[in-house]
Amino acid sequence: ASWAGWIWYANHFWCKDCYWTLIFLPLVWPLSIIVLMIVVVIVKWLLIGCCKPSHIPLWSPRYHLWLCMYNLFQSIDPFLALFRGTPVLNFFYNRCGAHITYSTELHTSNLTDPDLIRIHGDCVIDRACNIQPSLIT
Repeated sequence: ASWAGWIWYANHFWCKDCYWTLIFLPLVWPLSIIVLMIVVVIVKWLLIGCCKPSHIPLWSPRYHLWLCMYNLFQSIDPFLALFRGTPVLNFFYNRCGAHITYSTELHTSNLTDPDLIRIHGDCVIDRACNIQPSLIT
């Protein structure tokens, strides 16, 4: 979102009376988070697809793909934390391959292998809960 402010600052010399563009800056932050979530879902499905429980040897090419996705999910954790306890987080993880019912309150945003996660029923996953199924042996 800081890039939008910089673009306005860099271009305000061209249009001195364009302060009305600042009205749209608060919309940039939520839109950039939504775009980030869409990009993560697309990258996840393009890189590793659907993961089944299996044996992945350490330092193999498949391990490096898994590690790339692990780091990607870790890097977006602060952005996903904004949606704790909302159906948006459930929707995101369901698009990534998890099976989480929409009546579940997910207060943790640190799920790294969503294909291996199944949460059914009306339950609350606390913020301190760290669910990390692993494909690495």
